[in-house]
Amino acid sequence: MNANYEELIQGIITYIRQDQTGALMVTGSWGCGKSYFFKNILFKRIKEELHLDAIIVSLFGIKEITEIPQRILSASLDANDAKISFGKYVDFGKRLIEGLGNIDISKILGTGDYLLKAVSKETVICIDDVERAIDVIDINEILGVINNLVENLNYKVIVIANKEYIDHSKSKDTTPIEVFYEKVIEKSLSFQPDIISIFRTIVDEFKDASFAEFMTREAVLNSINPRNARNKEITKKLENIRTLKFAIKHFYTIYHSIYESVGSIDDSCFNALFNIWVFTHAISIEFKSNKLTLEDCRGLDSLTQVVSLDLDLGLGIEDEVSNQLCTEDSSIINEKPRLDSIIDDYYTHNTTPYIFYRSLYKFILGGIQCDPLELIEFARSEFARLSPSHNAAQESLNNFLNNWWSFSDEEVREELKTIINNVREGKLSGFVSYYNASVFLFNLREIIDLDEETVFSSFAEGIPKYADKVEGSSIELTSINFIDSPLDHPCNRVKSILLENIKRRISEQEFESISELKKQFKEDISEFSKSFLPEQLGCSAGKYFNDPVLHHIDEELIKEKVLNFCPKDAMWFYRIIQFRYIDHCDRVLIDEIPFLSVITEEMKVFAQNNPNTATTYILQKFTIPAIAKAVERLHRIKASTYSNPI
Repeated sequence: MNANYEELIQGIITYIRQDQTGALMVTGSWGCGKSYFFKNILFKRIKEELHLDAIIVSLFGIKEITEIPQRILSASLDANDAKISFGKYVDFGKRLIEGLGNIDISKILGTGDYLLKAVSKETVICIDDVERAIDVIDINEILGVINNLVENLNYKVIVIANKEYIDHSKSKDTTPIEVFYEKVIEKSLSFQPDIISIFRTIVDEFKDASFAEFMTREAVLNSINPRNARNKEITKKLENIRTLKFAIKHFYTIYHSIYESVGSIDDSCFNALFNIWVFTHAISIEFKSNKLTLEDCRGLDSLTQVVSLDLDLGLGIEDEVSNQLCTEDSSIINEKPRLDSIIDDYYTHNTTPYIFYRSLYKFILGGIQCDPLELIEFARSEFARLSPSHNAAQESLNNFLNNWWSFSDEEVREELKTIINNVREGKLSGFVSYYNASVFLFNLREIIDLDEETVFSSFAEGIPKYADKVEGSSIELTSINFIDSPLDHPCNRVKSILLENIKRRISEQEFESISELKKQFKEDISEFSKSFLPEQLGCSAGKYFNDPVLHHIDEELIKEKVLNFCPKDAMWFYRIIQFRYIDHCDRVLIDEIPFLSVITEEMKVFAQNNPNTATTYILQKFTIPAIAKAVERLHRIKASTYSNPI
């Protein structure tokens, strides 16, 4: 058994054995497994060592203070296997009395002390969820009932609560709550959950040996261990058992399908699955913390791993936000998630790259089914893209970025010289790598005796060289745009060069491919769709997944094509609209609104001129309504973009 559990059990048993003048409080954050611990571990020990019964009474949903004695008696009867629960008698009695007229039931029941005479003195009363009742009943009234149970009725009472939440909720109250605490609460013990043991128990409940083997590997266990959290806020989030169960349940669906298909988990498959697990766990936590919605992923789909401008060592140093109270109640704290913190909180210590899985995100938040095999294929392709194994310059940079403080002074000097030479020659992989390199080179430039302009000139020379060797994409453009660098910081100049070159490459690529795209649009919509639909390519997304290109198709070509539409064309186009704008829509696609407007009008003309045809049926039933929905969504995104520019 976990050492913390054993110490807590001994502390509770000592309290029960001794004569006390107050109740015992066991405090812990929401969802961390306090109730489970009491019911499944503590109560057995109380019975074995003290030969006493123990009951747990939740105050969740309570409306009147007189309900507490009623719930205590009901729990006592239920614990002793009473054939009919007391709650049924109370409900029947209330309905009978209320049927007789305007009779105040509270006057008949009084304080409820007489009800407690039916509860054995050999019963330890545990009152749970106190903090969930304080919005309805004053905390001091609740403490008054607890004091009566202990001082006047001589029961042993244990209060299970999130004291931090109670204190925060009452911080602006003029009631001297701390004084009342001192009179009612004898002592307070802290509950520290054994997350690893609980995690193993949850996993075992699936009765799947391969799943259990995967989930108990060291890397997975480290990913859920609160000891690895970088601050108190993340520690509390990792300790939430309900969220952990939620994440495991969703991940198992993915894992089971993939394992059934591949049959075994090799290293490549494990790395991909582990990355999917970390994403599932992180998104589940932020979703359950009221930070994310199905409609708004808060830019996580464009998030890029970048180095902090002040070279944060990532050692878990607390900041002001980290010390704020972590609560399930978004009305207490409703801060938007800091995009850069998602990676620091869940990815850095797990040494796995941040990859955004759009379909998995929708599965977690909305229950919208995704294709697990497509997920694993996408993960593998992203690993191949992000892997520096074929690039010695990138591998050297990554090693330095992650561990630069462990190098000797001379080694740091030599590494910086190597990095700036690789930058100048355009040898790094990925546009963001140049930004990360700039953070180190500008901060540590004096170590290699370089001024700011010399460092900057290396980037001005090297970034175009790199850009000429690769393709640019709107995803990379958005990712670089999301990097938060002050206008007066030299790294912002590097960011500008990166944006300029990505835009240049996108423009060049568009010029090279737009004629082919127009040809496909004119001759074969099914071939045209391969650039947009993943199922056509057997991968995660088409060539132009988030690249705005359709606005390059001129109006005359649209009219000519729609004029000759057939049922297949109408259905293929519906699938493009559904996937591109409704399932995955990104703000960069607002440029395509004019194209959608023109083709909608032409489809309506076709339908009017060709009634009672299969093509018209598909257009009116599916395609045109889908386009209308897409345009409406794009206009909302456009309005949001202008009010909250990148």
